[in-house]
Amino acid sequence: MNRANVIATMLFYVGILLVILGIVLGFEFGLIKVFGQTKMGWAMFFDWALKGVISGLLFIGISEIIKLLAYIKNLLKRNQL
Repeated sequence: MNRANVIATMLFYVGILLVILGIVLGFEFGLIKVFGQTKMGWAMFFDWALKGVISGLLFIGISEIIKLLAYIKNLLKRNQL
């Protein structure tokens, strides 16, 4: 009865990917060239990084909810027999 929930696992990995992509894109879009010098635009970095982290954590949270619901469903099935 201990089956892995494929949807929850996929959502978890998508969440991890979104967090990593948000931080990487934050660094990429945060670099600004000013008069030939490259500087870090921290506002742009935090904008992209926070969007990526928040959306990634939402996906991870939804995957945990699905895991818990599947666990509760399996417990109810086991107790009905």
